[in-house]
Amino acid sequence: MRNIILFLSGFIIICCTELNAQSIKIYHEDIVVSNDSIYINGTTDDFMISCRISVENTTNNLIDVKIRRSELSLSESSVNYFCWGACYTPETSVSPFYVSIPALSLDSVSFFGDYLPNGSIGISVIRYTFFLSDNEEDSVSVTVFYQILSTYAGELHKNNLTPEIFPNPVSDELNIRFPYPNNNILRVNIINLDGKIFKSLIIEPGKSEIIWNIADLVRGYYLLELRYSNSSLFRKRIIVFH
Repeated sequence: MRNIILFLSGFIIICCTELNAQSIKIYHEDIVVSNDSIYINGTTDDFMISCRISVENTTNNLIDVKIRRSELSLSESSVNYFCWGACYTPETSVSPFYVSIPALSLDSVSFFGDYLPNGSIGISVIRYTFFLSDNEEDSVSVTVFYQILSTYAGELHKNNLTPEIFPNPVSDELNIRFPYPNNNILRVNIINLDGKIFKSLIIEPGKSEIIWNIADLVRGYYLLELRYSNSSLFRKRIIVFH
């Protein structure tokens, strides 16, 4: 009797796992980003920046996939739209048509998230959710941070001159190391994903490395932002744990 009960329990667990298994996996630059976040950087000189996502069918059957776009926060004057098989207007939030993906196949050409900054510095946060057309509960999403920097900041990114932030995750002391001579007065902010500033620090000219005590921050996810004048030069997600 006990063996029968154990067998039935195992059968139920397997069935539930199969029912709850996601049929879709998504990638950005060959890295799995299902239910994760990514950053796409550009400068005010860019007319448009794009996010490309590859979509994998992990099942043994053909699936029909649609997309929902959710604008979590937008920079002033920016415009965005997406392509999924066809390209839609900025007013379209859910793709009216699906894209069919064969069993155990990867679609690397159908999706583009296009973002037009129109000269606006700042970050826009957009979530793209990929779901089965006949079952919206079977879905995965990716949150994209479109970060538009000044031209000067863009040159720093292009030439790999952005500061090194470590350790990350961090519990008490955070190190910020610059790979170039700092000749400017810089401000470093630690903010949450909604833009609220929790800590702020001024870096004087001539300093190439600082150690910042952040033990007073509560556990969670934050953004470290480096600013020069009124421009955001750099942002990086950090994890605080105690």
